This record gives sequence, C-alpha cells and structure tokens, in this order.
Amino acid sequence: MKVSKFIFPIEDGATSYAFSTLTGSLVQLSDEHYNWLNNNKSKKSSDIIDIPEGLYDALYSAGMIIPKHVDEVSLLNAEHEYHRYTDQYVDFTIAPTMDCNFNCTYCFQDKSTSYMGVETIAKLVDFIKIKAGNCKHINIVWFGGEPLLAMEQIAAISEQLIDFAESKGITYSAVVVSNGYLLTTSCSKLLKKYKVETIAVTIDGTQTVHNERRKSIDGGDSFSTIIKNLHAVSDIDISLGIKVDTSNSSDIKPLLKFLADEDLQRKIRLCFGPVHKSFADDQKGSQCKSCYNPAEFSLLLSEYWEYAIELGFKMHKPVQPQKIACCALRKNSYVIDAGGKLYKCWETVGKPEHVVGNLDQEIINNQISNKWLSVSPFDEYKCLNCKFLPSCLGGCYLKDFKGLDYDQRCCFEKHEDYLEESIRLFLQSLKAEKSIKQHPQFELSPRVKSNLEET
Repeated sequence: MKVSKFIFPIEDGATSYAFSTLTGSLVQLSDEHYNWLNNNKSKKSSDIIDIPEGLYDALYSAGMIIPKHVDEVSLLNAEHEYHRYTDQYVDFTIAPTMDCNFNCTYCFQDKSTSYMGVETIAKLVDFIKIKAGNCKHINIVWFGGEPLLAMEQIAAISEQLIDFAESKGITYSAVVVSNGYLLTTSCSKLLKKYKVETIAVTIDGTQTVHNERRKSIDGGDSFSTIIKNLHAVSDIDISLGIKVDTSNSSDIKPLLKFLADEDLQRKIRLCFGPVHKSFADDQKGSQCKSCYNPAEFSLLLSEYWEYAIELGFKMHKPVQPQKIACCALRKNSYVIDAGGKLYKCWETVGKPEHVVGNLDQEIINNQISNKWLSVSPFDEYKCLNCKFLPSCLGGCYLKDFKGLDYDQRCCFEKHEDYLEESIRLFLQSLKAEKSIKQHPQFELSPRVKSNLEET
C-alpha cells in the first residue's frame, strides 16, 4: 500500500486533518496519526509500514491509502474520458432568447431581441430526444440573456422533454441562470413544476452598488426586487452568485450583513466569483482593468467566507473532485441558441466563429468540435504533477482557444495556501452546524471507489 499523491495534511489549531482532492474525503487525525501521515505522504512507491492502530481503516475507506501498483492519474484520466464520451447522461444549455432586461456593466454577451420560435422548439425537442435515446439522465440549463423573459418557450420545451423522460424512465432535472428580477412567486411555482432544482441569481453588493452595476432597463430598483423575490421562492435551491472586482470588493461584507439581517442564511447558497474578461471575444470585458488576479482573489475569498460563517451562512465544500472540467468537453453536451445554432461553451453564444453546428445537421464545424473533444489536462505536464488536478482538471479551456498558457488558465485555489485556509473555514462552518464527527468524510465517486478496490 502507499499514500495517495492527492493528500493534504492540515492543522486547525489543536486539531489535525487529512484532506483528499481525489475523493473529497476529510478525516480527523490524532497527533500521532498526523505525524505519521506527514512523514509518509512523500514516499513514492514503497510499502507503507508501521501504520498506527486505527488509522489504516480510516485512510483506506477515504481513498487516502491505496494499493502501491495503482496509478491514480491514469484512473483519473480514465474517469475523465468516460464522462467525456458516455451516453448515460446528456447536458443541454438552452438560451431561448438573448434578450435581457438588465444592462450589466461587465456583461460579455451579445444581446438579441429574437426568441425561439415554434419550428425551432420542435427541432430542439426532437434533437434532444435523439441524443438522449440511451441515457439515464437529462439535465437542462436555462440560460440567456434573461431566460425568464421566455417563460412561454421554457414551458413548451419542458413539458415535452419531461413527458419524454417519464415515458422512457429517464430522470430529468433543470437549472435556471437568472438575474432574479422576474422570479416572482408564480414564476417560481412554474419552475418547480418544470423540475427546476436550482436557480442561480447574482447580487453584486448592497442596494446602491448593485443597482449601479446591474442596471434594470426599466429603471427599477433591481436590488429590492431581487431580495423580495428570494423570499418568495420555496422548495428550489438558490445559488446566490456575488461577482467581485476592485470596484465593489469593499461592499461585499455589508451585503452579507444585509442578507443575514434578512434571515436568508438558510435559504441561499453563497458563491463568490471574480469578474473576468470574456475569452470568447477580445473586444469585450471592458471591466478587466478592475479584475483581481487569482492570488488576490483567493485572499478576498477567505476573508469573505470567514465573515459569512460568523453571520451564520453555511459554507459548501470548498474543493470538490470533478468528473470532467466542464460540460463543454462532453460529446453529448451543447449550448443551443434561439435560432437553433449549437455551441460548446455558453460564453461563445452569438459568436459565429464558435458555432459548431445546428439542429438540422448537428456538427458543421469539425475543427472547433474536435478541439473541444481533444483538450485535456492529462496532456499538460504541470497539471499531471499538481495535487489540485482532481478538483480543477485544467481550468477553463476557452482560454486555451485564445492560446493562453498554463499559468493564465490555472485555477485560483492554488494561490496563497487557499486550500488549507478554505478547509479550516469549512471546518468552522461544520462546527457551527454541530455536524462535525470524529472521521467526517465526503462521498466517494462510485467509479473511483470501485476502481481502487478492484485494482
């Protein structure tokens, strides 16, 4: 047996832990166990010896010690390629319109007032039925523009796809990416009917700052409307995105305090993210001069989460193993616009040079399509030797299309000891929830677990 190469021993005050980026497992350790793991984690291929009593079972069940002949990177690569080409589940991001009722300062999208027509809807439903013929699960992401402007189209498509899925014994789920302005009680009830499980909404600061950055076209107070709508949503998970750059970073803590005063801690799931230039179009991203670099943002992220936890917000798992870097890399995954054009990445919608096909012919640009299906972190030497590989899997591959190098594509979690700090914060969140146990562990990927056990 040997210690996994994807292990991070972590000290949190008087308590020590081990964290695996491969399995997502977190194990609490005694001082003796921590010292043993620290001394053995760098041993390459020799059998581990003198493992303390009680430690073996905890580490083995967490995927932290493995048979010495197992090549974890090869297993990870096989898992990645399986999820790239599997037909067991399909992902479709549908933009029924690129029309929008906001005029955000950092928006990268090309707006259009056209909406998906009846003929395109029919072709879209037929296209998805064919692609999903052998699958077990269909996942739809409603995107835009502002997708809630197109509730008629969402209803027509959802009803047909849900009926199809139920007739074939296929599970079905959906996500909505919205600015939240139209997310009324009646709208949320319809979304629930159409099996929407998560709504992603963005707020960029307190009232004045948010309304300046995310302006509603009708001149209304978008901040107050969104807050009212968040209270109105029930039985749907709300992911609250907070986009940060140098112009609003000082307003994030006051926003968190406001949300806590509104008693939204248990209703929303926080998701902080940096504003960045769209890599789909060199002419967009005028806000990029105010963007943080990854190292700077990782420091802010730790600061925001520490304050959020103090206010009673629950922190989600900070670093999680991924099956594939992005749905754009999957063979059976497309972004579909209102005219029926197919893309691989939602940042490229409306960009003719990124069109890979249409609902009539599917692939018409093999060069672009093949590139998305060929890019891989397992071709990058630095990725292969990075402990973050299972949770990052190479970062954003749209940047690869722009010829950016590894360091420009690298995920921010690597900077300033972000992993250790984020795990400490996550532990604080667990302690606040009184849910931490002697050996708290996250779930293992079933395929990874079976591969480790069978080899």
